[in-house]
Amino acid sequence: MKKLCWTIATLTIGLALTGNPASAQSNVSCTGTLAAGTYNVVTVPAGQTCTFKAGVIVLANVTVGAGGSLTAPGATINGSVTAKNAASVSVGANTTIGVNVQLVGTPGLIDIFNSTIGGSIQIVGSASTESITVDTNIVTGSVTLANNDSGGNEVDNNTIGINLACSGNMPAPKDGSPAKPNTVSGNKTGQCAGL
Repeated sequence: MKKLCWTIATLTIGLALTGNPASAQSNVSCTGTLAAGTYNVVTVPAGQTCTFKAGVIVLANVTVGAGGSLTAPGATINGSVTAKNAASVSVGANTTIGVNVQLVGTPGLIDIFNSTIGGSIQIVGSASTESITVDTNIVTGSVTLANNDSGGNEVDNNTIGINLACSGNMPAPKDGSPAKPNTVSGNKTGQCAGL
């Protein structure tokens, strides 16, 4: 009987320590500031602004609606960050993204810095007077910049597991001033061939 009681007590403590995945808030619509905590899916609605507090954990994906803005420092996102026609996206300061960052048609600031990306970064079709910066990241997959027209395109000091490919960007991307070349395991092509 004592052995059975100890077994039940040990099992109960073990379950308490591992936590309950269901305790994560499931689908969150973020407007304003998102407090540190664990969330399943986070959506920034069209035209809204969302700022993550350091310590936010997202178990799946973050999606930014048209005209929305995301600032995510010090977050852990197990899935992807995707945005179509978002106003601006800034991800950095030791953020970890498990899969991809895919930004299409962003007219404002794009800043991806000091982060670890488990998949690829793709930035396409943005037209802005502000800058596009991909700086000091560790990217398991590829980095692609295509057909962006901005105030400046900078791709520098990244460690990239596959390829770095740039085409149709105005101006052509630079690797900083002074230059901070990227370390690329695959190929550097197009406008980024010398970076």
